[in-house]
Amino acid sequence: MRIFDRFEHRDFRLYMNLLMGLPASVAFPGTNEAAPLHASEPPAFAHAQGRRQQGETRQNLIPSVGSRLGPIQNAFSETLPNSQTIASVHHQENVEEPLQSAAVAAYREGVAAVTGPLLIRNRVSRNGDDLIVGNKRFPLRNNTYVVGFGKAVLSMVGPLEELLGSHLRGGIVSVPFGIQQDLSGPGMLPSPHSRVQVFEGAAGNIPDEAAEETTGRIMRLVAGLSPDDFLIVLISGGGSSLLPAPLPPLSLAQKGHLVRTLGKAGATINDLNTVRRAISFVKGGGLAQMSAAPLLTLILSDVVGDPLEVIASGPTVPNPDAPDAAIQVLHRYSLSLPQPVEDAIRTKNAVKGNFSHTSNFLLGTNRLSMEAASHRLRLAGFVPVALSSTVTGDAVQLGHHLARLAAFIASQLGGHTPTPLDTSYWAATAGVSISEWRELSSAIVRARFGSGAVAVVTGGEPTSTVRGKGGRGGRNQEVALASGVALEGAMAGQTGEALVLSGATDGIDGPTPAAGAAAFWRSLPTGGHRSTVSEAIEQGLSPEESLANSDSYTFFRNLSGGRYHLLPGHTGTNVMDLHVLLVKA
Repeated sequence: MRIFDRFEHRDFRLYMNLLMGLPASVAFPGTNEAAPLHASEPPAFAHAQGRRQQGETRQNLIPSVGSRLGPIQNAFSETLPNSQTIASVHHQENVEEPLQSAAVAAYREGVAAVTGPLLIRNRVSRNGDDLIVGNKRFPLRNNTYVVGFGKAVLSMVGPLEELLGSHLRGGIVSVPFGIQQDLSGPGMLPSPHSRVQVFEGAAGNIPDEAAEETTGRIMRLVAGLSPDDFLIVLISGGGSSLLPAPLPPLSLAQKGHLVRTLGKAGATINDLNTVRRAISFVKGGGLAQMSAAPLLTLILSDVVGDPLEVIASGPTVPNPDAPDAAIQVLHRYSLSLPQPVEDAIRTKNAVKGNFSHTSNFLLGTNRLSMEAASHRLRLAGFVPVALSSTVTGDAVQLGHHLARLAAFIASQLGGHTPTPLDTSYWAATAGVSISEWRELSSAIVRARFGSGAVAVVTGGEPTSTVRGKGGRGGRNQEVALASGVALEGAMAGQTGEALVLSGATDGIDGPTPAAGAAAFWRSLPTGGHRSTVSEAIEQGLSPEESLANSDSYTFFRNLSGGRYHLLPGHTGTNVMDLHVLLVKA
């Protein structure tokens, strides 16, 4: 199958000079190594670090994230507070459903730990005229520029600009359409007098002309820097759609058509990423190669396993693919491109670039968010276990296995024979090892002779398959609904209570206004139990039918007035999903 039979060839130099205004001698990336942030650094949520600025130590007065939780009335429907307002209030448990309060507090804690203001304040500092990230120092000489792209970069601009002070000369960030209106609260948006220009685009997370125009602005800024300048690049989830620059002679529409065709042909995510890097002028290290200035990249990962070359398609790290890797992918799916396009791909990827001027740091990850959530649950009296940050697989299956894990924990807290647990599922979809199961067993024993409460936190990005009539929902709401249905059978004969919350850290789960939802099961002293399923049946709802038709959003919207929906709105960050399982004897 041949893509784009009618193709108008354009010369690279002419294209770049006329359309982008870039020098015709821009080099292309090759191979090198990126430097991730040292994992030994204290987590952002644990304590506030001192910060040196203009030669003086200035104590960061932001308290532990664990102490910044607002009052909860309808726990799952409350808007997530920003990092400033929540500092002045304290947490109040919901007497009717204490597990709901604990779960939503953990979610909020996990999200707060990976928002831009906290990440910058706790992981980036100044000592005089040196910027410090990890164990590296970067001299500031009134020569600093900032560019960024992604869902979370907007909330990073303000605190970074405050830190850089007069050293910041200017910048450009590409952010999702409508995010400036959705985000609110001190510290989440740049100052009205910011030196960094903000441009919105990629409506619906689809690359568009607005995003392409902003990419052109970013490219011109980066290509115009000298070795005496200093460039900081901010990258987060959604960055790939917000930085489109099709490799000539491809157009944006043709590039999008090619990627969609590959997806429909059954291409794997790795194959798609290989092609995306190859047909972009800036991805696969291309942006870094445009800069003559030293370059520091601060990255917020929205990818399982945190591979730098995959996050936003790796614009500042070497492309790991062979020069003709993308061509081989296309041939594997019986696709081909006009010869000028294939020649362009081979030419770009054959040139080995120099990345000695680049430094890449992972500033925030799903694991950091999980640890923050676990920290909050420990303060709430649970024995927490952060089990895995690499959960993948089908969302419904994850919900079923979380319910079985709840029963496994409840049976041991009650002093009974452990219920069956499919450890092979967890090994295959989340990489859970024997040592991590031992950690969970130890937590259960400590809880049994202590608080009687265990918390398991996982993270990652499962997938949602449209079923039946195809209603309205998202993978997190589907995880919660599937858990609720499975808890009915899994918890039969058990005592105590269990709750599963699943939430997207960016605040948006699929094409819905919700971030996720929660499902519960609770035994009653008089016998019997209360649960998501029993509550739904009383209200004339069918959880099984909603699950079979991928209609989880409608189900939770109608159940008890939406009480179990998680509705924070846009959070200004994105490190995939959080799943919180709480079990109490």
